[in-house]
Amino acid sequence: MNNNLRTDLIVEILPKNKTNKVDDIEITRVHLNSKDEVKYNKSKGNYVTIYFDKINAKIVKILTRELKILFKKNKITNDDVLVIGLGNENLISDSLGPLTIKNIKVTGYMDNIRKIYATSTSIKYLTGIDSFIYIKSLVSNLKPKLLIIIDSLVTSSIERLNKTIQISDTGISPGSGVNINSKEINKYSMGIPVISIGVPTVIDISYLIDSKLSNTLVTPKDIDVTIMEVSKIISTSINEVLL
Repeated sequence: MNNNLRTDLIVEILPKNKTNKVDDIEITRVHLNSKDEVKYNKSKGNYVTIYFDKINAKIVKILTRELKILFKKNKITNDDVLVIGLGNENLISDSLGPLTIKNIKVTGYMDNIRKIYATSTSIKYLTGIDSFIYIKSLVSNLKPKLLIIIDSLVTSSIERLNKTIQISDTGISPGSGVNINSKEINKYSMGIPVISIGVPTVIDISYLIDSKLSNTLVTPKDIDVTIMEVSKIISTSINEVLL
């Protein structure tokens, strides 16, 4: 294990993982206990990684199934839900959250139905508001029973760039991949279950070439097309699970 890896993906941190395949799609399920939490410096809980070489409709089916499994493990029923997209819509590599939110079917304005609320945050340097404070306020006022967070991630593998979806019930630390310290959003800080969904959209240039540009993140030139396609996959799966 390399503790210095700059990655948000659990499969790149753990030395060995059991992987199942559905056609050309790989699914890796990991459960970290309290000892693992200390050893790997990652929050304990369940992680699922879905790897695909090409974007196709099968990913929606798999992601929907894995979300339902996580819901069941966390005893999530037909209660109200708040879906949050983290990131900066003006920066394409960080726009996964806001783009996904645009296609979430909301019902918060309806009566006699599960209420689904959806909104996106922006980065603190644009709004002056920390994402944690913003989300905590919404949770306190709307009182959902579940929080779903979508965010862009960092990978250390060029093969996984824009080709991996990671979901977990461990929460998320906004900006951790780019060395921004923010309070973790999880079931302990929010008081409700938190499901996170992320896609690695950037990689440190040092993993690609011998470069003196330390802490420089890069992304593929076709990121704009890919991020739109992946955001639709995620929103479609969330809609299928919630409605």
